[in-house]
Amino acid sequence: MSIVIYPRGGLCNKLRFLLSYYANAKKQGIKIIVIWEKDKYCPGHFLDYFESLDGATFKENKKDNLKIDFTGFDWLQEHSFADRSEYCKYLVLIPEIKNAISEYINVMQNNYIAIHVRRTDMDELLKRDNICYTSDDVFFKFIEDNPEKKVFLATDNSETQKLFLSRYGERIRFYKEIKDSDVLRKTDVVDAIIDLYICKDASNFKGTTGSSFTGFIQYLRNV
Repeated sequence: MSIVIYPRGGLCNKLRFLLSYYANAKKQGIKIIVIWEKDKYCPGHFLDYFESLDGATFKENKKDNLKIDFTGFDWLQEHSFADRSEYCKYLVLIPEIKNAISEYINVMQNNYIAIHVRRTDMDELLKRDNICYTSDDVFFKFIEDNPEKKVFLATDNSETQKLFLSRYGERIRFYKEIKDSDVLRKTDVVDAIIDLYICKDASNFKGTTGSSFTGFIQYLRNV
């Protein structure tokens, strides 16, 4: 017996949905088929970045005419914060990405805090959901409360990188400089994954309220 799932949305949306259903399938002793399509929200395939999951088969599109049992973009509500963090252990990075993360953390001498500042589309999303905006001042205070630490910045646009560099200079580190662009997604998926895991291992972390990316970092940090 097997189930077919179709995760949707951006990277972290897809990962949340996948991990919830994969965990349930393991508990029930059944196989899972995952249709992971590349699209403008997540232009990469799961197996480009992570090792395959035991008992899971990954498909790149819906052309096989499989009956989809479940589709979505979020955790199952019955799974607690602790459950969700536990499920993150199923994610195993491919060696190339794992090594890139380790090398970067070593350069920072494992002595850093991290911030995730999402700006490109967050203002409108928060207004829609009536969620309080995480201002730049919140991040400034967090950085200034940790004066001896380097600061790893994960963000989605070049303006934010420039802002924090202008204020804190060489304390600010990021994995890759973002170039100005008119497209919504301004970072590659692999760079986003590297950001996730560098933030995961920081001594302290501050994220953007309402962001699925920040939320996923918090689950990873609780593993």
